[in-house]
Amino acid sequence: MKKIIILVLFMNALVMANYTRHPSIPLIINNSIKVDIHIEFEHNKFIKISKFIINNILFPKNIFIYKNKSALDNYIIEEAKGHLGEKYVWGATGPSRFDCSGFTSYVYKKMGITIPRVSKNQGKVGKKVRRSRLKKGDLVFFDTSRRRRGYINHVGIYIGNHKFIHASSSKRKVIISSLNKRFYKARFKWGRRLK
Repeated sequence: MKKIIILVLFMNALVMANYTRHPSIPLIINNSIKVDIHIEFEHNKFIKISKFIINNILFPKNIFIYKNKSALDNYIIEEAKGHLGEKYVWGATGPSRFDCSGFTSYVYKKMGITIPRVSKNQGKVGKKVRRSRLKKGDLVFFDTSRRRRGYINHVGIYIGNHKFIHASSSKRKVIISSLNKRFYKARFKWGRRLK
């Protein structure tokens, strides 16, 4: 755990010091912890580290370091909008076909954030947010069942200005909709903030 904390501190220092021009950065901490970081690319909003090695142990999981929270929010929306018009297929998780929760889990995973696969379980993670407090990048949840049984069965990503992006089963594709539309306004349950 101590090694991971040191690594996180080091990676944050990379962002602050802007040492991201090199694809691989070796470092020894306290004469005992050898760290080698491989930077896949730098974006003006974040850095993607494709792998890092601590004391010759490879941790291949992608790591994203965001320069600030609004950068992460905007990149989530940018990634989501890149899928506008792609087909809705029940049970699909991407990269070019989605159901609603497959879409949200795919977009968040691209940002290095893992969330549950189904909307019902996604509706339990993170901090609950009222509609009036929604921020860009929050997940928005609905009960779209005909009888409004009170459970979550639809999810999207809030993009600001009372709008959200989602894989719509009725439109059969990824679209942007308004939370003010009567259908969604009546069926909105809550938002969730994961970051």
